[in-house]
Amino acid sequence: MAQPCPAVVNYVEKYLPSAISKLSPVHSPMMCTAIYLKKYEKANEKIAFLSPCVGKYDEINDKNTHGMIAYNITYKKVKAYLKKHGISLSQFKEVDFENIPYCGLGLTYSRPGGLRENVEHIVGKDNVWIRQVEGVELAYHYLGNYMERVKNHQPIPLLVDILNCEHGCNIGTGTCQDCSIDDIDSKMNELKQKAISDKTLKKAFKNPIYTPYDWCEEHLKLSDFYRNYDDKSHMSHQKEPTREEYNQIFNELHKKDEEARNINCSACGYGNCKEFAKALFNGNNHPDNCIQYNKEELNIERNAMKHKNHEIQSMVERAENLGEERQRSLQKLQDYIATVTSGMNEVSVGSHENSQGIRRINEEILSIVKMANELRQSIAFVKERQNDYVEANSQVVGISKQTNLLALNATIEAARAGVHGKGFGVVADEVKKLADKSKNIVESTKESEEEINREINSIMEISAILEERMNTANQEIDAISATIRQITSKCQEIAHETEMVHKGFHNS
Repeated sequence: MAQPCPAVVNYVEKYLPSAISKLSPVHSPMMCTAIYLKKYEKANEKIAFLSPCVGKYDEINDKNTHGMIAYNITYKKVKAYLKKHGISLSQFKEVDFENIPYCGLGLTYSRPGGLRENVEHIVGKDNVWIRQVEGVELAYHYLGNYMERVKNHQPIPLLVDILNCEHGCNIGTGTCQDCSIDDIDSKMNELKQKAISDKTLKKAFKNPIYTPYDWCEEHLKLSDFYRNYDDKSHMSHQKEPTREEYNQIFNELHKKDEEARNINCSACGYGNCKEFAKALFNGNNHPDNCIQYNKEELNIERNAMKHKNHEIQSMVERAENLGEERQRSLQKLQDYIATVTSGMNEVSVGSHENSQGIRRINEEILSIVKMANELRQSIAFVKERQNDYVEANSQVVGISKQTNLLALNATIEAARAGVHGKGFGVVADEVKKLADKSKNIVESTKESEEEINREINSIMEISAILEERMNTANQEIDAISATIRQITSKCQEIAHETEMVHKGFHNS
């Protein structure tokens, strides 16, 4: 039996150890290539296998493959990596493989019956009996029948080309499965015909013989590629779960009733739900291999997604409501800002007008101060002239006194003269009267002069007080005017800033 399929090898080692002797003693093409690279090409690097099969992981990590390969990298993972990192293979130059020798018809090995094609091409279809079996439902059932025939010494095929996957490795568990099997076969047929036309050297058994066959015979030692197998049937000896344990397992598989526990769809490979539950209990399988479990998990995820969608929708609605509320708040804020801006502008205009009014008042006060100063100077001049007038009055009084004295002397002299001095006495008497009258007039104006002096002094004091207070008022008005200018400037700044904020909200 061909053994490139690790699922088949695992099944034989665990559940049908009597068939181990019928497994091909040579490694799979993957491991043969690794052995060739390590032993013949002296490759010391870790080897990665670009793989169509997740099951190759088991083969790579089997103790009988001796760690020849380090990594099983599936095509599905490679494609996902290329997509994630935006890498397009079309950007790179296409190169050929470094096969020495060329693989020949080995390129068809990965499709259903690929091994059969190679063998029949070498030895002829009529000279060999090959059984081709693919798919879970056929392969493992066939193995049981095969060993029954061996046991009963009935005829069996020379070679069994058996695979776990129905469509071969080209649509294996590690592929994207996004290509039609017919498209794949068509491309392989094209490459096959090219290989036949390029590499035919001679004929034997009425069929072409290829370079790889002769080259391997000449350069390789077959024993280097032998492999061993282990009887792992002890791993298949499973404990029987109790009724409670079965119930727990079925519940974990979302199989709540008897109908669900007896679907027996065979998708898990057991054909019986109870056997699958038993395998789970013994750690020999995984719930993901149950279709019903996957369906229920999808339903749970779908319901969870619906719930999440409802939550998201609610959040979106709340966000929209908050957005509308925010818009209303922004509108209110814009209105407030517009009102504040308008008020600030009005205050600024009013402050400017007040400043202008105060400036005019200041000018009037300065004018009044100037007039008061001029009045004080005029009063001082009048007082000076009044002093001259007082001085003149004093002189008039003195002259009057002297005249009066002279008149008195003249009267005395006239009396001495007798009749001859009578006329002179009359003159002296008139002079005396005039002097007395001048004296009386001067004395009568003296009181008025004193009153005028008192009034002038009072006006001088009032003028001085007025000037002082006007100067004080002028200083206060200057301070108020400076404050109003500062307030006006600040109002203009605030109005400008609020206008910028208003524009920012409007633009957002």
